[in-house]
Amino acid sequence: MDCGSTNLAMVDFLPKDIGVIVATNSVDISAAVAKRGGMGLITIGGSVDLAIGGAVDATAVAVIRETNFDLAFVGGCAIAIGFGIAANDHADATFKKMVIKQSRRCALLALTEKFSEEAPYRVGGPSDFDCLVVEANLDNELARELETEGYSLMRAGEGSDLAAVDVGHNFGAAE
Repeated sequence: MDCGSTNLAMVDFLPKDIGVIVATNSVDISAAVAKRGGMGLITIGGSVDLAIGGAVDATAVAVIRETNFDLAFVGGCAIAIGFGIAANDHADATFKKMVIKQSRRCALLALTEKFSEEAPYRVGGPSDFDCLVVEANLDNELARELETEGYSLMRAGEGSDLAAVDVGHNFGAAE
């Protein structure tokens, strides 16, 4: 799990006691997984960028390069039709790209506000993600544009609670 408040919210919905191992570069996500228990934890190390909330330096990228993931949850700082997913920090974008490359399946989690943001460093596009998980309140016209561009959309559960996505059921993590 990549750094970010949306991924942090997902921790409470991860299946427990079935052999799931969470790997994350996030200090907050590591602490939340450890506190919740019932699953393994690998904290990706390196120099922690306090603004990002985790390690995204060359050491962290090197660890990711040597690791294979069944399912990755990646966040983006900005999402734009025709440009794709972007990050505000070059090292963060590089880290995210390596996570995508090393993952069998990859889900992008995006709050509605991310569709009105801009960021300079491209992370990827529709072909890099198996699923784009959006809030239930995402504008229908924007949803159609994203699907036309090639994104496979999944709307989060009722009440625009992005964390309500059933991780195990939708992505096979609990199979």
